[in-house]
Amino acid sequence: VVGDVADDGRSRCRVLELRGETEALVELESTGKRLVKPVADLDRVSTQRLLARPFEVAARPAAAPTPATRSTRPAKRRENWLAPGIRVRITKEGDPLYRHKARVLDVIRHDGLLRALLHLDNGRLLHEPGLKEKHLETALPKEGGRLRAVAGPHKGRLGVLVRRDKAAQSVLLRFDDDADFLHVPMDDVAEFCGDEDDPH
Repeated sequence: VVGDVADDGRSRCRVLELRGETEALVELESTGKRLVKPVADLDRVSTQRLLARPFEVAARPAAAPTPATRSTRPAKRRENWLAPGIRVRITKEGDPLYRHKARVLDVIRHDGLLRALLHLDNGRLLHEPGLKEKHLETALPKEGGRLRAVAGPHKGRLGVLVRRDKAAQSVLLRFDDDADFLHVPMDDVAEFCGDEDDPH
């Protein structure tokens, strides 16, 4: 019966689900693993024996985090992504401008690192040496807004944001030169507010 504690001769287990008349999905007390076992191999543990030693499943190791459950954007990228004309968000903790948005006016290399010269949404300009690429992240437009691919196989293409999927950390979009709708990682695109005739 589902919920019963059984013994297969080697270890105790709890019946989680019956699969037909011959098999059952069980959870092992010793490891917490779930297995399918033949019903014929299982002997029900009596209430008296359970009172003497209650059924306690061993703690299972915590599952590794998946991309869908990450709380922040990745700290490192595999390629440079800064480009003029895109909107970014400042991510340098402790900076007075933390979480502020800005438009990238120009991208320069200073001390071997890419930096952005910015026009903040509050009107302020950040001139040289600018902010390091690692202290910025892409900002997305509202649905229907213009965007540019800044990384990945579509880098440099312009398009329109159709929908965000925060759980999957991706966006549904359509590029100007393609009628198809594509799912692209959020970090690979940014709001585009530059010159449509000269996106580069």
